[in-house]
Amino acid sequence: MKIAVFGASGRTGSLVVEEVLKRGHRAVAVTRTALKLPTNNLLENRVGDVTSASFDSKAIEGCDKIISCIGQRRRSPLSKSSSPNDILSSVMRAVVGAIGSGSSRQVVYLSAFGVGEDLKKHSIIFRAVLKLFSIGDAYKDHAEAEILLKSSGVSWTIVRPVGLVEKGNGQPAVDLGNQWSSFDTVSFEAVAQLLVDCVEDPGTVGKTMTIGKRS
Repeated sequence: MKIAVFGASGRTGSLVVEEVLKRGHRAVAVTRTALKLPTNNLLENRVGDVTSASFDSKAIEGCDKIISCIGQRRRSPLSKSSSPNDILSSVMRAVVGAIGSGSSRQVVYLSAFGVGEDLKKHSIIFRAVLKLFSIGDAYKDHAEAEILLKSSGVSWTIVRPVGLVEKGNGQPAVDLGNQWSSFDTVSFEAVAQLLVDCVEDPGTVGKTMTIGKRS
């Protein structure tokens, strides 16, 4: 299987590329700037404007699946983003435009927990943080990207991880359903593994999952 990974230079995206290769698939790292990649005949880097449907069409050429780990660049969760406020939805609009309606190529989108209709499930404190800090813009952009993907006519899976942390205890990420809180965490590595699970499992198509570790 050949899998395109958007946002491959980021913390989660780089781990997704590693996981794709570990499982014997071919990986296309799609980035805005060139990466220093290890020599691997299963790996290539396609560089360009990821908000352009024309570029994305060339970037995903020959790919069976697409995983989007695009994120807003910021120094910390509460700091101002250095990316455009609509970068997530802009990339999604270009990706689905490049794929075309009715395509069997699955797009797995890395979103965030409590996006869209789930926002009301967050604690009052968390909702206040979203209202007062620029991370709220990312939530709005994720919500718009999800709408674009769901209405595009392509095969999709949406993954909403709880709070991301560097180190876990080795537990895999699982679908928590509605059993999550604003203060749950899961490791980047576990999320990367689950994203690759999604492209390998056709049963995830059409599903929106809030993922984390079982307590």
